[in-house]
Amino acid sequence: MRASDVVVRRCLQPPDGLSGAGFEVSYGGIAELVRVLVSECLDAGIVAAIEGSSLTMTDVVVRDTTESTTTIAAGFGLLVMQDATARAERLAVERATQSAVTVAERARAELFDVSVRDTRASDVDGYGGWSLAAQMGGEIVAERIEASGARQASLVTYGGTLSLRDLRVTQTASADCERWSCPSGSHGYGVVALAQGRASLDRFVIDESSLCGSMVASVDVASLFTGPGEIDLTDGTISNAPVGACVQVDGYALERLSRNVLYLDNGVNLDATSYPPPAPAALPTL
Repeated sequence: MRASDVVVRRCLQPPDGLSGAGFEVSYGGIAELVRVLVSECLDAGIVAAIEGSSLTMTDVVVRDTTESTTTIAAGFGLLVMQDATARAERLAVERATQSAVTVAERARAELFDVSVRDTRASDVDGYGGWSLAAQMGGEIVAERIEASGARQASLVTYGGTLSLRDLRVTQTASADCERWSCPSGSHGYGVVALAQGRASLDRFVIDESSLCGSMVASVDVASLFTGPGEIDLTDGTISNAPVGACVQVDGYALERLSRNVLYLDNGVNLDATSYPPPAPAALPTL
């Protein structure tokens, strides 16, 4: 399938109660989207799922995805899962719910020139609000990323891999505690690696995180992903956070967080902490 110069708005929930995504490619399908706007869809704006499925996007905008009432709370902008692959050039995701881009279950996404803005927390429980997330063997390789206005955490990996270059992450806020009793891990983290998740950031800025610019911690997700995460920071700046780097793994090599990394105007630059990390996002039923 190839779709170009297309606008998809106000997706409806199908009678079977499954995801009301704007575009979905699955079961070995191949799709190319060029100059496409997806707006006000349910559970996910665009989905690629199941091994053999491939999605290519150029000049794509996803806006205002929300949760449905019949599936697992979601609202992802882009969801790639179950061994599918995706590639995007000039992708913008605005006001998604829970996570703007999630790649999970051994799927892989290559992203270039990405803008993510103002991801919202779940209206069900106040959870999430992430920019990019790699979970359960998912991998995101991305260059030239602008991410702002996330909640709880901006860049997250649980048993997945984030390989990011030339990025700017700003204004990561905590959960909206005025609306909900704040869940565990409700603080604002610029980048978080947990449960064998790996994050590599090269040429980056992380500014104005409400608690930690980065967090590496040990947590278990199911039986396959247990133990500490890993973060490698190179050629960047972490600034204007109460704690620049929150280290919650005993014996973690601090040089991995300081290879030509400048810590500016933080309350504490590096500290051994015990803050609660966020839990992984539940994936919608497709």
